[in-house]
Amino acid sequence: MKVLKKTAALTCALALGLGAFTATGAQAITAVSTGVEQGELYVSARGSQDMHFITFDWTSAPVSGWVEFTIEGTGALEFDAFDVYDGVLSDVTGITLDYISGGVTTRLSNDTSFCSAAAAPVGGNCNLIAQEGASGGHTGSASTPVSMVFTDLVAGDYRFGIYDSSSPSNAIAGFILYDNLGTVPLPAGGLLLLSGLGLIGAARRRKS
Repeated sequence: MKVLKKTAALTCALALGLGAFTATGAQAITAVSTGVEQGELYVSARGSQDMHFITFDWTSAPVSGWVEFTIEGTGALEFDAFDVYDGVLSDVTGITLDYISGGVTTRLSNDTSFCSAAAAPVGGNCNLIAQEGASGGHTGSASTPVSMVFTDLVAGDYRFGIYDSSSPSNAIAGFILYDNLGTVPLPAGGLLLLSGLGLIGAARRRKS
């Protein structure tokens, strides 16, 4: 776990460097917190005021966890990378997004009931992601890297969750949270983030 935290810090530095490629004058991403409800899951959310790199890293299934954050401008979430280590290319993973206002939680991810068996607060309807090249099951409707999974998010409080019921049972999924996204990051920035995710995976492989 210490190795993962060190490499997550390195990924943070890469994410901070990527900030130079995005629009200036952004608001802020604040009040970031994380939680794990099921399984062996490491959750990381780090970055600059206008961009955070969110990582869900799990080594067993079922697994569920979440990141809570506040955005002050117009936000978006990008599915950046998916590294799978158990050789499974034929399954999907669920992602959830809740908008929280005045004590009322509104679920914004409603494509499928795949996450109904997940522990609270992730349980319920969700959208799907899959590794590039996956086939079968619900993968036809799943997002693959690199794609925007949520756009035009209004200012406020959110909970972003992930759930996997059985496979892949050993994987890392990376996302980028933007606040006041004015321009699409240059391709070189995306490569930096992908490299950071790869560094985390490499360190985890060495530790195991």
